[in-house]
Amino acid sequence: MYDSEFCCPDATVGNRSARLTFTPSSVLYWLTLALLGQNRWRSSSPAASQRLIDVMPGIVFQADGDVNWSMRYLSAGCLPLTGYQPAELLSPDSTVSYNTITHPDDLPQVLKSIQRATESGQAYEVEYRIHTRSGEEKWVWEKGAAVVGDQGTVVGLEGFITDITPLKQSEAALRQVEQALEAREDLLELVLDSIPQPLFWKDSQGYYLGCNQAFAKAMGLAAPADIVGGTDDDLPRLSAEEAAYHSARDRLVMTLGMADLHAIEPQTQPDGQPGWVDCSRLPMRDAQGTVIGVLCTFEDITRQIADQQTLKRREQVLATLAEIQRQLLAWQWSWQERPITQIFAALGEISGASRVYYYELQGGYAPQGGYELQGNPSSRSLSLVQRVE
Repeated sequence: MYDSEFCCPDATVGNRSARLTFTPSSVLYWLTLALLGQNRWRSSSPAASQRLIDVMPGIVFQADGDVNWSMRYLSAGCLPLTGYQPAELLSPDSTVSYNTITHPDDLPQVLKSIQRATESGQAYEVEYRIHTRSGEEKWVWEKGAAVVGDQGTVVGLEGFITDITPLKQSEAALRQVEQALEAREDLLELVLDSIPQPLFWKDSQGYYLGCNQAFAKAMGLAAPADIVGGTDDDLPRLSAEEAAYHSARDRLVMTLGMADLHAIEPQTQPDGQPGWVDCSRLPMRDAQGTVIGVLCTFEDITRQIADQQTLKRREQVLATLAEIQRQLLAWQWSWQERPITQIFAALGEISGASRVYYYELQGGYAPQGGYELQGNPSSRSLSLVQRVE
């Protein structure tokens, strides 16, 4: 539609001056009114006017002011649009008329629209279906206005009808494409929400374009849609320092155009306690390879980190105890002294062993208290055996 508008002083609708928007449809309509009314056309050649009417892409019409707005004039464009000659639809002896070829589901609404427009003194515009002679269904666009008589009463209609079937078919095809895209978006959303790890993506300016349900929940949002258009500063569960850190890491990935995989980063947990995440960021590129954003996913590994730290401390304790035991066994002891057996029993309990066996292989002596003598009596050594039951 063109932006320019003009005022047509000769065009009157119900005796009111109309301000027109300059579009191809309105040009055809107002040209139709000009050609139909002698007071709107100052041509010295009626034949030229008729030729112009006949070549217009549609039907120029005039209708009576009866209840059904019965047609009394149809231009030559009637044949290519409907398959009927104008006379066939205008003859009182004919079994068909323009109203009868109008789709029965649409005709009542068309008549009501015309009635409302004429009562308010406005032009009307309607879209409806017709059935052609061949049985084909077509969509048409009709625009018209009331013809006002000398007494100020509506005596009829005049206007223009044109075929908009290709437009309707394009609209239907567009709706199918939109529905298919919506179905794909719904499927993609279902897939993303099925991923247990939080996932989000941003544009090159750092604004969120979307996320899955896991990320929305982790950030304290009601739904993934709540994040669109926001930044890290808008996330309720990120501190200012964390928001600045994450934004900087995202920008670095986009600037370098390189993935940053499995980075261990601190992140506050929903309960406010410090935690850790395994985070991977990848640059998003368009068809030309230009970086247009960043995709990020992470996994909470706070428990794993805690378990690793606990295991490491236990390994350090066990290594220390093993070294103490080795040093003790390397010394010369009087195995008859009870404190020695108590020391080894305590070491076994601390290290997690169910029993600690120690042996003095000198002179075939086996300590009392349930400890056994093993090994070659001729060898002179001490050994520690741990068995976990």
